[in-house]
Amino acid sequence: IVFSRVRVPLSALSMISTFVAALLTLRTNQGLDRLIMGRNSLGNMVFFSRDAAMLFSTYIYPKDEQLGLKAARLLSLFGWALHSHIRDISQIDVIRAILPARNMNASFKYVTRQRKAPVALLSMLRQIVCETSKSRVVSTTESRLIEQCISGLNKVIMTAEKIRSTPIPPVYSAHATRLMMFYLGCLPWALLGLNLKNFASLAMTMVVGFAMLGLDEISHIFEQPFRFMPLYQLAKVSMLDVADAFCCRPPPISADYCEDESIEDEEEPQEPTYWKGLNGSIPYYKPASKRKNPLWKNA
Repeated sequence: IVFSRVRVPLSALSMISTFVAALLTLRTNQGLDRLIMGRNSLGNMVFFSRDAAMLFSTYIYPKDEQLGLKAARLLSLFGWALHSHIRDISQIDVIRAILPARNMNASFKYVTRQRKAPVALLSMLRQIVCETSKSRVVSTTESRLIEQCISGLNKVIMTAEKIRSTPIPPVYSAHATRLMMFYLGCLPWALLGLNLKNFASLAMTMVVGFAMLGLDEISHIFEQPFRFMPLYQLAKVSMLDVADAFCCRPPPISADYCEDESIEDEEEPQEPTYWKGLNGSIPYYKPASKRKNPLWKNA
């Protein structure tokens, strides 16, 4: 009976709603900024890995196959190592498969014993660049291009660590939650002051609470974007791009200008065997000539 007579002025509650909306907006924007930063960093991981693989395949692999293939293994492993570093999970099976102990025992031990496996991979890639520069396998300009890609991958690690180790201050989150709960607790009595029925007041409070609590929960999810991002799929895409850079090398430039008619009778190059095991698990894995595009139906 006492609570049924309680009324809260809606004008006073509207002042509190301004602060609640501001806090929710700021927190949601911070979460979106962290989400965009995480997405950009993972996109850069795929981009710099693919770019570095193309550079290694073009400048180093034709002159020194052993160092070129070692660089390919390290670049293929980077996405998995970053996945393991961010999620705190073990990828020892993947490391053992890409760096077999029987052939690359020293590299396998070095990567598995380091505190940060992605950084260890970049150190080994820089070692390859240094070795090829000393032996005059690559020029200064070519080594500088590869170093830029390695620096980009190093920045990806830094961005992931920054997002993971610097959450939104808990005091800010707690204050926003308390103010929001206070607002939702006073809202039914403010609606009763507008001569609404009890059911209508309760329904309106539930709708407003659902919207506000949903925004608050979304901001909490966006605070750590790597928890729901497809790191496994991105690591697989990065590995396939690196493999394509070495296994699907372009033909010699002189092949387009050769007048030998016997070239037309040559068999087309076969697809790499690892393409057959994808089974559509990754989008855009098919060759461009085999993709179905509705725009090409009438071509």
